[in-house]
Amino acid sequence: MATSVQEFRDRLFKAKRTDRQRCASEPFFEKLRQVLPPADSSLPLTLPSSVRRVLGAMAEAEKARVIGKFAITDGMAITYHSEPVYTLDLDVLAFIPSSGGLIDLGPIYEFFKGRGAATSGEYLLIDGLKFQFIPAATPLESESLECAITATETEGSFRIIDLEHLIALKLAAGRSKDLLHIQILLDAPRRPVDLPRLEQILKTHALFDKWLKFRSRFSG
Repeated sequence: MATSVQEFRDRLFKAKRTDRQRCASEPFFEKLRQVLPPADSSLPLTLPSSVRRVLGAMAEAEKARVIGKFAITDGMAITYHSEPVYTLDLDVLAFIPSSGGLIDLGPIYEFFKGRGAATSGEYLLIDGLKFQFIPAATPLESESLECAITATETEGSFRIIDLEHLIALKLAAGRSKDLLHIQILLDAPRRPVDLPRLEQILKTHALFDKWLKFRSRFSG
């Protein structure tokens, strides 16, 4: 049946958005299987098993009080809350033990080396997967960590920064990549964004004006 170009484009757009929203609702580890790295990438092909092993080692570190509470953030958190995005590493927001405002990462590195990890600059590596700890250093980061959710899947449970705080963290960082991640989260979230809650978080941390500028620029 004949149709206009605009009607056809609208149908394509609707179909793509439906596919993205369907993908966002899939289990986290299933989505990780869809993150296929380029041939020359160091990202491991066995990404789900690498992530499971790293998270298991982190849980051991928390139990041993080498680190405090931790949660997945950044790129892999985007994949959990929305559609799969390619990322080179696993970023973990964590409470790191400190003394007089200073932190010592030595015990953390030694703990993970004892569990088979290697080092690469500021990163640790297990099964070819780079991961790093981001010490919670701002009120927003601390609040995000305290409000982190526990996701339970067939492969196990893990903590992850919740959707609204992830958007706030991305807005605070403000890089082009972060703004793109926000748009992905808004376009195809695992669950609808709680806008009143998000706006309250942004107002609490003096980010609301930045949010209005973002919405004006990217969302019309």
